[in-house]
Amino acid sequence: MPPNLARDIGTPAVTRTRINQVDTQIAYFEASIRKLKMARGFLKNHLDTYIYPVLTLPNEIISEIFFHTLPEEAYQSPPKHSDSPSPCANSPLALGHICSKWRQIALSTPTLWTALELYLDNVVNSNQLRLLEIWLNRSGGCPLSIGIWSGATSTPDVCRFIDALVPHCGRWQDMDLDIPFRDLIRITGDMPLLHTLSVGLTDMEMDDGAALQPHASEPMQIFHTAAALTTLILIPPFPVGPEILIFPWAQITFLYIIATSPHELIYILRALVNIGQFRVGITASSPDEIMANIRDLPPLVHMHTLSLDGESDPVGIMQLLDCLTLPALTSLHAVERCLMSLGAPAVQRLLVRSGCTQWAICITIRKATVFNHAY
Repeated sequence: MPPNLARDIGTPAVTRTRINQVDTQIAYFEASIRKLKMARGFLKNHLDTYIYPVLTLPNEIISEIFFHTLPEEAYQSPPKHSDSPSPCANSPLALGHICSKWRQIALSTPTLWTALELYLDNVVNSNQLRLLEIWLNRSGGCPLSIGIWSGATSTPDVCRFIDALVPHCGRWQDMDLDIPFRDLIRITGDMPLLHTLSVGLTDMEMDDGAALQPHASEPMQIFHTAAALTTLILIPPFPVGPEILIFPWAQITFLYIIATSPHELIYILRALVNIGQFRVGITASSPDEIMANIRDLPPLVHMHTLSLDGESDPVGIMQLLDCLTLPALTSLHAVERCLMSLGAPAVQRLLVRSGCTQWAICITIRKATVFNHAY
């Protein structure tokens, strides 16, 4: 029994009187609640008649605003599980959690669903595959930007995930792949829109602690159906020699590559007939007898920018420079340590041999440019 009611306990007559008083109070509060509910209903009806200015905009304008809320790097992440669909701040899914109209607009705007990143572990469940299919369907026929990162082991589940992407390869525009070699060779089909490709192999194995080789038995031509491919980034460590992978080198205009030695690059350089920008690193030098046998490397007549990776072996870089003739060269980029190790003669030989008349040297320390001089 509540303590404050103990004093109301008395004779039957007193108790009946107290009950009547409590009933009166209940009736009063119930009447107050009814009035408050009526007031709330009136205010809500008034609020419902108010039209927010943003909701008066045409759907096309709202779609464009939505598109500009996404980050410039574009990659979005679908949730990993359908039972935990909390959207990331940089995901179009977040736009559908504001109101029903915004959700309808977001779902009917294909450009919001054209970019995604996929971090695959060894187990891919059916919910993830279903969400991927939904994401791709919402993108309509728009070009796609996709990033895929997985572990070092190719598993049937991961293969199923990649196989779900391959039918859409005709819409691939930018691809960032860091996957096992066995998954890379599953990617086939016409890719007419693909113009930027970054590739890394996660299942590289050390051979006696030196050479890095993936699991391959014979050379394979890859991405030769990507007629628009011009930008290629090979994430180290990556097999450079022609005995494993052959890219459509002739159409590449920008290439980033880290080679084990300069002579491994020669076959690529012979094929890079349209290269304009070349960022290169070399981890070791080649034996002099091998470099002495390299003859008749044709001039790379379109290369205007050469960037030397700061962690490169100076001797290996010097050997490479002595093989190059770059008549169109206008910019040479190098970190201070690399350029100082090379010395001026190595650069001078390149410039004189190439017949350059207008060029610039850009020296950087770490990430900050400290010297930039044109000649």
